[in-house]
Amino acid sequence: MNATVHTIASTVTSATLVRNAPAARKVCFEVPVTQALSFRAHEPSVLRVTQGRVWVTRDSDARQASEDLVLGEGASLRLARGERVVFESWSAGQPAASWFSWEPVGR
Repeated sequence: MNATVHTIASTVTSATLVRNAPAARKVCFEVPVTQALSFRAHEPSVLRVTQGRVWVTRDSDARQASEDLVLGEGASLRLARGERVVFESWSAGQPAASWFSWEPVGR
């Protein structure tokens, strides 16, 4: 797969400005087919796969080694502040986009 890496920081930053409103706590994003997305948590967060399946690579840091995970629909991944992940849609058979939500925790 020839994947292109896109950083969604500007999208997430925009979402961060709105998330303080009670009705806007969760933001959903599409992971297009054949593209990889990079995400850095600016605060403790949860990524939850809302549709499809994604392959996630967590960056290594002083506390943990790099890690590859496959998350199916409904699965979630808790991220520490500053943690970076790269992910892409991963489907068996027919290529399909996936969707995930991002939600801050501890508020």
